[in-house]
Amino acid sequence: MSLSGRQRTLPAALFITAALAFHSGPVRAAGCQYQNLMPAFLAFEQQTKALPPARRAQLFSDDFAPRHPDFYGEMGHIEGYDGLPPKDRLTKDALRLLDPANMETLPGFTPLTQERFEAAARATDADFGQAQMAFARTFPNLQCPASITFGPSFLHFDGHVYYDGNGRQHMMFGVDALAVEHRPADMPALYAHELFHIYHRQALGAAFPKGDRPSVLWSMWSEGLATYVSRQMNPALSLQQALAFPSDLVDRMQAPGVEQNAARLMLADLDASNPAWFDTTHAITGLPPRAGYYMGYALAASLGRHYSLDQLAHLQPEQVKIEARKFFAARAKAG
Repeated sequence: MSLSGRQRTLPAALFITAALAFHSGPVRAAGCQYQNLMPAFLAFEQQTKALPPARRAQLFSDDFAPRHPDFYGEMGHIEGYDGLPPKDRLTKDALRLLDPANMETLPGFTPLTQERFEAAARATDADFGQAQMAFARTFPNLQCPASITFGPSFLHFDGHVYYDGNGRQHMMFGVDALAVEHRPADMPALYAHELFHIYHRQALGAAFPKGDRPSVLWSMWSEGLATYVSRQMNPALSLQQALAFPSDLVDRMQAPGVEQNAARLMLADLDASNPAWFDTTHAITGLPPRAGYYMGYALAASLGRHYSLDQLAHLQPEQVKIEARKFFAARAKAG
């Protein structure tokens, strides 16, 4: 069915209104420059709320996403596409967030509501700004060369890091996924975790391991240390809260014999590239998903008895490898 002239000109009117009402350009808070797409997206939702959900989703893929290719273009790479996801896929994704009767859901989590989504979106600037100020007090040398963007990811990720052709680090936050997977009280630790990834790369400079398929050793250390730092900066959190999910990760890892078995398996896997240690839905046989996060935290907590947080950030990869082998060999014999 053809569109009327008024419908065809609607997107331009929408974005002129949004541009006048909201500013989604780069913002600087305590060091990191970031772009928040959420005010413009909330404006888009408001301006299109009277339209059928399918039409809203089509307008999103036709007009909103192309204005933010750094964010939605990278989503295309995540999904295995070349560049911006095909419009039919992007439209289908957007429909899950733009149909009030069928809001996004994720197994194991409470379904998203519009109220929770808007609350998370409106809290983004304040939450991230406060987290950055707290992080800068702990790591005052943070230079933050990374590009950071907040936007709807349609549950493809809550946080995602990639490097462009010039080696610049980009960090993307999916605000809808944050609203589904995390409580408001969790946000300081989550942002501390992600900011530490930026600082860790800065601290090590050229020594920071490169490549699209990091070893189990480096993924375990970088994720475990970021988790340890986030908990040290937020000491009221339990270990399970710092590790986030699965919700029974700590209980399962601390069951009799599980850490010992995990240490044996990790020792054999340290130099390999095995994402099952860190995946949310897949797991190493006999272990819960994301067991690598727990094991990395255990190593960082052990070394934290002898090193400051900044010293841990500066530990060279070869030294980390020596310490990891000693630690897991001892854990494998324990029990």
